[in-house]
Amino acid sequence: MHRLAIDSPVSGYTTERNALPNAYVRPETKLYTIADLSIVWVYANVFQNDVGRLKPGDFAQVTVRSRPKRFRLTVSA
Repeated sequence: MHRLAIDSPVSGYTTERNALPNAYVRPETKLYTIADLSIVWVYANVFQNDVGRLKPGDFAQVTVRSRPKRFRLTVSA
């Protein structure tokens, strides 16, 4: 078995992997898709009676199921 190490020119998280054992690839084959998650947009539904209290620059906290950590976000227009 031959192994080939490939260094990525970018950092991030692998979201798609087409480099599989014994797979035939061509020069145009996309082997990996890497996502840069340093900036993430969150779209939120806000109750109508709370919208007037939000303004750009305010902070919000968000939790996701995959991580117990809370993320502090900045509200934008």
